[in-house]
Amino acid sequence: MDKSQILVGFLLALFMLIVRSEETPEQSADAKQEDADIYEFLEKTPKLWVYNTTAKGNNQDIVCTCDVQYNITTNETTFYRTKDGKTKEQRELFKAKFIRWNGDEDVFNAMEITNIKENSHFPRYEILEYANASTGCSVFSVLH
Repeated sequence: MDKSQILVGFLLALFMLIVRSEETPEQSADAKQEDADIYEFLEKTPKLWVYNTTAKGNNQDIVCTCDVQYNITTNETTFYRTKDGKTKEQRELFKAKFIRWNGDEDVFNAMEITNIKENSHFPRYEILEYANASTGCSVFSVLH
């Protein structure tokens, strides 16, 4: 692990502490996985920056993507994914069907995602593990 990775980890932890300390007591009742509504989160977040903690870029750079909502309904969403949030030539269009990951939740808490152009038979899954009360911060697990 090089110094830049340690610094990024430290800054991320510091940021989370600052955000957490500014929450009011009623906001501190964070949504558990079974309570976290993925539709509600995405509807309030039309542009979502994603920091991938396990992917490795060139020379082990930080891997970030930007998901921009194209259309959202209560059952699914379509969105563009880019590397920089701006470049239209390098964007890909994805479709995500909202699902209940364990099958018995009251709300959708996961997405089955496919690349529309590739129409993959092997979708990836993104599970909403945590969302704070204001849905300003969340943690997803990604399965390929």
